Parts: sequence; C-alpha cells; structure tokens
Amino acid sequence: MDEREWHEERARLAKVMAELRRQRDALLASREQRAKAIVSDRREMWEEAPHAAAEFDEVVEMAQHVVQLADRERDYRILGDLLRRLERMLHSPYFARIDFRFEGDTAAEPVYIGISSLTAEETGERLIYDWRAPIASMYYDYGIGPAEFAGPAGPVRGELVRKRQYKITDGRIEWMFDSDVGIGDDILQWMLGRNVDEKMSSIVASIQREQNQAIRDDAHDVLVVEGPAGSGKTSIALQRIAYLLYRHRRSLTSQNVMLFAPNRILHDYISNVLPELGEENVQQMTFHEYAVQRLGGGLEVEDMAHHLEYLLAGRRDEAYATRLDGIRMKFSPAYLSLLDAWVTACEQAGMPFANVVYQGSTVVSAAELAQWFYGKLAHLPIHHRMAKLREAVQEKLARLEEQKRRQYERRLQRGQYAGSDEEIRREAEEVVSRHFRRIRLEVRRMFVSLGPRLYEQMYAQAGILAPLAAEAGVAPERAEAVRAQTLAAIRAGRVPFEDVAPLLYLSARLHGTAVNNRILHVLVDEAQDYTRLHAEVLRRMFPRARFTFLGDPRQAIHPLVTADWLNDIGQVFTGTSHTTLHLRRSYRSTQEIVEFARHILPGGREIDPVRRGGEKPRLVRVADEDALVRALADEVAHLQGDGMRAIAVVMRTDAGCAGLYDALAAALPGLRRLTAEDAAFHAGVVLVPVYLAKGLEFDAVLVADASDYQEEAERRLLYTACTRALHRLRLYEWQGAPCPLLAQVPADLYEADVRV
Repeated sequence: MDEREWHEERARLAKVMAELRRQRDALLASREQRAKAIVSDRREMWEEAPHAAAEFDEVVEMAQHVVQLADRERDYRILGDLLRRLERMLHSPYFARIDFRFEGDTAAEPVYIGISSLTAEETGERLIYDWRAPIASMYYDYGIGPAEFAGPAGPVRGELVRKRQYKITDGRIEWMFDSDVGIGDDILQWMLGRNVDEKMSSIVASIQREQNQAIRDDAHDVLVVEGPAGSGKTSIALQRIAYLLYRHRRSLTSQNVMLFAPNRILHDYISNVLPELGEENVQQMTFHEYAVQRLGGGLEVEDMAHHLEYLLAGRRDEAYATRLDGIRMKFSPAYLSLLDAWVTACEQAGMPFANVVYQGSTVVSAAELAQWFYGKLAHLPIHHRMAKLREAVQEKLARLEEQKRRQYERRLQRGQYAGSDEEIRREAEEVVSRHFRRIRLEVRRMFVSLGPRLYEQMYAQAGILAPLAAEAGVAPERAEAVRAQTLAAIRAGRVPFEDVAPLLYLSARLHGTAVNNRILHVLVDEAQDYTRLHAEVLRRMFPRARFTFLGDPRQAIHPLVTADWLNDIGQVFTGTSHTTLHLRRSYRSTQEIVEFARHILPGGREIDPVRRGGEKPRLVRVADEDALVRALADEVAHLQGDGMRAIAVVMRTDAGCAGLYDALAAALPGLRRLTAEDAAFHAGVVLVPVYLAKGLEFDAVLVADASDYQEEAERRLLYTACTRALHRLRLYEWQGAPCPLLAQVPADLYEADVRV
C-alpha cells in the first residue's frame, strides 16, 4: 500500500475514534444523571414509605414510584453494557474491511467489520458492522470475486473487490494488508503463534470459512460439528452462542441457552469470551452438576473424572472386572430398550409409591396413590399420570392446610393471644405454612426419588440383564454379578457414572415435560464422551431446545465409549432437521506436533495441519523417577527462558500426579496440581491428569509418563495429551519400557533423547 492509502486509513480511524469517544462521553454523562436520579428516588421512597400506606391513592402513587425506579435501574444497567462495549471498541474498533460492489452498481462500498456495530449519531453513517451481520459473513466465506450474503428478501449478490485486515491497538494501526482469499495466512500465523493466556480470547478476526459455516448455521434443529484437536470447536461453540443471541435478539437471551462442558476448569477458562463479544455469559454446567440437580439430594453421584480415574488407575480385581462388564452392558444400545420395557411394565403394576404422612398421620396412602395411578388415570401416558397425581396430592394438602389453619386460628382466639383478628390470621398462616412447607418438600422428594427407586426395583429382578449379555460381549454368567453389584451401589445411595444417564432417563420418562422449557438452545462440548443415552436424556429434559453437539471421536477418552451415535443423530432426534459439519484443519499445534500426534491414531492422516512450523516433538528416555524429575525441571526452565508461560506436565491419572507432585514441586516452586475439585484455570506450570486437560491448551506439554500408555484402548488418550500443546511437545519414557502406541510414528517426526 502506498502512503496515500495509509493516510486515508489513519484519517478514517481517527474519525471512528472521535465518534467512539463522543458516544462514550455522552453515555457517561447520561449514566451519571441516572445514578443521581436513582439515589434520589430511593431516598424519597425511604422517607415516604412509613406514611404511604394510609390512603389508597398514596399506595397507588408508591407503586408507580417503584415501577419508575425499576425502569431507571434497568436503563442504568443497559447504559453500563453499552459503555463497556464502547470501551472495548476504543481499544480495537475493527479488524477487517471488505469492499463490495452490489450487483448493478459501478462503485464498491467499503464495509468495516468489528466485534460490534457503530453508527455516527449525527449523520446516520454506518462506520462499523458487527461481525455477525449478514454482510460481514462475506469476509469469512469469500475471496476476491463473486460473492453474496443473505438479505431479508433473499440472496444479495455482487463482487468483492478488496479484503483488508488490520491489527489496531489502543486506536493505532500497527499493521494492515490486503488478502486475495480467506483470512490471510499472516494474521492466522500471528494469532496462532501467541502464547496461552489465563482465559481464552475471542478469535473473530481469524474465523475460517469452515468454522463460519458452523457458527452461522440457523437452518437445522440439530447441528453436529466434528473436528480434530485444535480445529476450534470450543471457540465455535462460544461464537455460535454470540451469533444466535445476535440473530434472535428479540426471542433469545443468555438465560435461554445452556452450555455443557466437561469440567469446571474449562468453564473458567472460557468465561471471558462472550463478554469480550458484548454478550452475557450463558448458563454453564457439567453433566454431573446437572444430574445432581435433577436427582436431588441424598445420592452420591460419581462424576466422569473420578470414573475415569477408577478405570485407569483402579485395582484390576474381580470387582473391577464386574464393573467393566456392567459398563459394556449399560453403554450398549439394547440397554435403552430394557429401560423402556421396564417403564412399560411399571405402567401396569409395581410403582414404588410411599405414604404421605403429616404429624404421624397418613394424608395419602401408597395404596391410594396406586389406586389413582392404575385406576382413573390409567388411560394417560405415564408422565401425564405423574403430573395429575402430584396435582391431586397437592390439592389434598392444600385442603388439609386450610383446615389446620382454621383450627390454629380458633385456638389463638380462645387463648391469651392479644393480637387483632388480622394479626391472629397472619400468625396462624405463618405457623401452619411453615409446617406444610416441610411436607410439600417431602412430597417433592418422594416424586423425585421414584426414578432411583424404580431403578433399584428393576435390578432386584433376577435375570433382568441376561438378554443384554450377548450383545455387549459379556458372558451370560457375568450378568448376575453385574446385577448384584449395581443393586448394592444403588441401595447404598451411590450412583456410579454408568448409571447416571439411565437414572435421568427414567426420571424423564416418569415426569415428561416437567422439565426445563425455558432453555431454547443447548450446546454440548466434547460430545464424543457422551453416549446415546446421554443424548436421549438431553432431548427429553430440554424438549423445546435446538442442539449443537461439538466433538471429535478421536478424542473419546473413555475406553468403552464410542461416539457412533453422532453419525446417526437423526435416529436420536427423530423428526428434526439435522446436519453434520466435518472440520479437517487443526489450528492449535505446530505442523510438527500435528504430524507426530496424528500417526498415533488409525485414520489420523485425515487431519490437515495448518502450516505453522516449530520444533519437532522430543521423546526422552529416563532411568528412574529422580532422573525424570531432573529432566522435567530442566525442560521447564528452558521453556520458560523461551517465553513459554503455560506449561502442562500431563500424566495419565490423578494418582500418577499425586505420586510425582512432592518431588516435582521441590524442583519447581510455584507448581500447581489441577484436580477434579478445581474450578479455575491458571497459566503457569501445572501438573494435570490428561482427562482434565480436555479442551485446554498450553504453550508446552510434557507427557511425563508415556511408558504408562500400554493398552490399545488408550491411543485416543495419548493423542489427546499430545494435542494440548501449541508450540512444544516432550514425552518421557522409562528406559526399557517403551510406549507401544508410539511404534507406528516414523522416527523422522521426533527427536530421541536419552538421559540418565
């Protein structure tokens, strides 16, 4: 570009910055005025409240005052959101420009693209377009030449005659260049070459075309996004949320969206992305947290982290073998049919109802509940029967509560209570209501507990699992051992991980649409670690929602889980429009790391690494633990000297991390050990089991126990460990105990290093 173009771009940026500052100052002044008005209103209400209840017109005036105050407080919050958006834009107002010639026009119109839109208030000129606007999609989807975007009346066609990219910091252009095709390799290399921060950042400036398709898909009820490690799936999930909130801003809010992530550490790591894009964070939880919430208290629900730790580090005894057989049976497709058959049987007889008791007297007996359920309600589906049954119990409790209130009121009137009739009535209501709150809570618990009790009742039936054994590859005689083990766990109040989804499924079958109807979109990250039964649960628990599943079958870290159901999503979500988008490119790691890691897996050659060079991975052989600690400490010091901020020492299990921690912490002051109980991500040097590193990325990864990956089922686990690294990868083996899973990796893809 010549000096004239630089001058024009700087002049335009100065104009934009001046408009941003003007709007910011106006917002600051307006917000300050509202703050003073709110303080004044609150003071006036506080002073007048004691005198405002005497006359009806005074009560009406006070109610109007309350509404006015609420409106002002809402406006104050909205102004705060707008102010934060402008402050972000003052740092970097836009990152791209496209010049688009509309079909039939002779001149091209410049379109500047940023994280939010900006319009000059005096002239109405659109200075910046939001990256989510339809016209901005051409920046991601087209090179120079014919292009189109979706307009309100259909496709708008024309020609892109320029694509320009910028790096603007604190209102100053650091660099800019024109690109003929997609997002230029220079900006992509710059974005990918950075080091890891404490929090994930938005990457709207470098979204690739295949990612943009997933972000903007609005034509399907169910979207599956499959892609290798580093293909940007988690970023896609967050930017898809931002897009949907923008696209459906009149009908969708952050409270209508649920994001399931594998652990709380990842929740913390991604917590900045949506606020950076000007949106509130949506509801986020792990499937385990959701299960605990749905199943109620009193049950010890195993999460996936502890489940995987048991599978990877547990004692290989008879109980372990029995549990593995049970997992195979419960993860098999036929298990869903067994659960459905059991619910159908219980529709005819055998629901485990309990007496509803108040102060030692039975209000509604279990026999009476069964009589209603199998009598006058028998013509209804089971979940409608449950809803009607709850209504009937609540109505009976309401009549009893009113009866008890009147009795208590008469006792107070006959006694020495000196209050007025109105005070006596309120006292009676408060006392009786407090007692009945407890019984209503007990009734709620009774209905919630029907799922676990029904599950226990199923496992009390001898031979119930026998039909599943052959399909799951389990010896028929083992089915009884699995049944006994499961029954013992449930009766002890423990819910093993493999029983969590079945219990939730029974709850969904029993209670139907008594679920979360407020959630309109559900996104599931790391979907390859879910089973078909998990998907069935989500479908039933969120009946009004559309779904986005993001995952990579190559990273299914559970040795007994396959993600085949993702390929048959239409069989799970019948009657919906659905599609699957396959991502190929890996953007996280250097080309050398991706080339190494993809040889660990069968079919890994389908992964296309971005052309970003770096050091080859290094395979280090050590003699013993002391040599391992010295090698790790030396390598960390070397990496930190090279500017690496986030360094992960990754091990196969948490038990392995615990065994290494003391010795390694002595050599590496400041070392942090991440466990399943942690809820925050910190850049620095961390010691972490591989299953907790899912979804995270680090400048450098040191796989400290490569020799422990011995079984074929652990290939995906090792691949996952290696692909956490952006820039450097080191693996450590014991001398004489090589990792057989690395045997198929060509020797020229890594450096060998032997230490003693």
